[in-house]
Amino acid sequence: MSTPAKRRGNSRYLATLKTVSIRMTPEQAAAAAQLAKNSGKSLQGLFLALLGAEAARQGIEWPPSKSALRGPGNASQSGSEADTDQIDLWEELE
Repeated sequence: MSTPAKRRGNSRYLATLKTVSIRMTPEQAAAAAQLAKNSGKSLQGLFLALLGAEAARQGIEWPPSKSALRGPGNASQSGSEADTDQIDLWEELE
């Protein structure tokens, strides 16, 4: 059982993070888990590594600074455009 101080500390830490959820078929989830295992990473670690590889390919700073997030093209993208942008994660692994 955690102490009240530990719970407060965890709450402060989690408040600094953003949770991102993705949906995929069970087959894709199993394949992603296997890819992560094969690379010696967690699923989160694999996704972050792939994001870093894509950012490097595009010449974008990774991890992004707050100023990089406000860079050209980022502020003008509407929600619907951002929702439809896709990165072929499987292509990165080949």
